[in-house]
Amino acid sequence: WHHILDDDRSPLETSGTLQFAYSFKKGIEAGVLDFDPYHDAAKWAMQICEGCVDTDGNVNRVAVPPGGPDVPFGDALVGQGIYLLAAQQF
Repeated sequence: WHHILDDDRSPLETSGTLQFAYSFKKGIEAGVLDFDPYHDAAKWAMQICEGCVDTDGNVNRVAVPPGGPDVPFGDALVGQGIYLLAAQQF
């Protein structure tokens, strides 16, 4: 998903995308979201984010905290943490 969700010109951002993937899978598990289309969206998001992990295990393309529209992107522990949570769902 884009860093600013309603601005398709903003860059794609990994940690937010991972949060959607995690939330969709947990919502399906809890029975509050239908399997279709949320499972496919979560799976696709996770596959994309897997390509943002470098050989050292850093999750890249993360909006560096504290965030905001003009924040720099890089790797941050928040990206690794949410990646691990999301990956457990797959």
